[in-house]
Amino acid sequence: MAGEPYWIGLKPKSVYSPSGLLITLGFIAVALASLAAYWLSRQLLRPLTELRAAADRLNLSASPEPLREDGLDEIAGLSRSFNAMTERLRGIEANRALVLAGISHDLRSPLTKLRLGLEMADIDDRDLRESTIRQVDTIETVLSRFLQFARGFDAEPVETVALAGVFATLRADHADAGVQAEMPPLDVTFLARPVALRRALGNLVENALRYGRAPVRLAWRREGEALVISVIDQGEGFAEEDTELFLKPFVRGDAARQPDAAHMPGTGLGLAMVDQIVRLHGWRLAFNRSAVGFEATIMIPNRA
Repeated sequence: MAGEPYWIGLKPKSVYSPSGLLITLGFIAVALASLAAYWLSRQLLRPLTELRAAADRLNLSASPEPLREDGLDEIAGLSRSFNAMTERLRGIEANRALVLAGISHDLRSPLTKLRLGLEMADIDDRDLRESTIRQVDTIETVLSRFLQFARGFDAEPVETVALAGVFATLRADHADAGVQAEMPPLDVTFLARPVALRRALGNLVENALRYGRAPVRLAWRREGEALVISVIDQGEGFAEEDTELFLKPFVRGDAARQPDAAHMPGTGLGLAMVDQIVRLHGWRLAFNRSAVGFEATIMIPNRA
């Protein structure tokens, strides 16, 4: 020592020693157990995640694809039950649509004959004859809506639609009511079923004219990557918590908010049909009251 250099050696504990080997094996066991637990949780959660996604997609307009019925007995049984439930719902909806379409179709022929007979009949009271013919026309319109709602729009092919053309058609169809439109550029296009889209927006415009207050305006805007189409009126609208109620078939608005609405023909299928079409396309329908008025919006995500 005394000024002379010296060395201190530290010999690490060998992993091959009994204690080192145990520690190494412990780390390996923990790693393998973690991997096994992760794999098992994925196997258990995957079908449950698929079930939740299918339940979210389930509606009367578009049923989800059948779930796989493999895996653990409990999970497979749950998937089988869900598939059976969706099949029963599909059958119930098909029967309902068939009955409604059959009734509507069978009534249209005698109504057409009745209208023709009224037009040819020698009725001295001209006002009575014209009033009766208008009532027949109203019944035919209602039956047409029933038939259209029952058939749905699934069979119509999807194609590229220019929003400017849709707005121009709707503005022309409701020119007498003074409906306004903020015309978009010609390059604002998206994929949709054109007849169904015009029906949905037309129903929103008619609903605004019937229950809202002029002016009624068609508008559009971009929100991020999404396209938002709006129908705006200056009426009171309805509360947000009542949205689900008014989207049900055969539910009509409160005529007290717009006294003239009580004398306007309606089926109670307008908003229900809009909701049907929006769900079919995977869009989103919303209603809200803002500074610009009562606004019904259809949000179309960018799927490009």
